[in-house]
Amino acid sequence: MGSLIIEDLQEGFGKEAVKGKEITVHYTGWLEDGTKFAASR
Repeated sequence: MGSLIIEDLQEGFGKEAVKGKEITVHYTGWLEDGTKFAASR
């Protein structure tokens, strides 16, 4: 089974996320072979 790699390509701006509050994130998921499998936009 593969592993999950998380990499911040661009840090956000504004207030820091706080436990219990709602946040919005954008992401793109890539497989090791370069195939994009999911994206939030």
